[in-house]
Amino acid sequence: MLGLALGVPACGASFEAMHDADQSFEHCYRLDEEARVPVAEKRACWHAWNQGAPAGQARDRIGYGRAREAALGEAEASGRGGA
Repeated sequence: MLGLALGVPACGASFEAMHDADQSFEHCYRLDEEARVPVAEKRACWHAWNQGAPAGQARDRIGYGRAREAALGEAEASGRGGA
């Protein structure tokens, strides 16, 4: 009840969790731009983000994270170096 009295939301993702998820998303996005980073490492980054971070994230980010993990998984399975 105190949270409502102070105007602080009592449920949903915390600001700290949202900040951490944003940082993780940006980290994976940056890895995608690095040619020297192996596809397996990029896929592992997106997999970790998809497993823990999407709570409270925008739908477009969730979709992007899932699509990147899938595309990188396909690239890894086919032996392609980039995705």
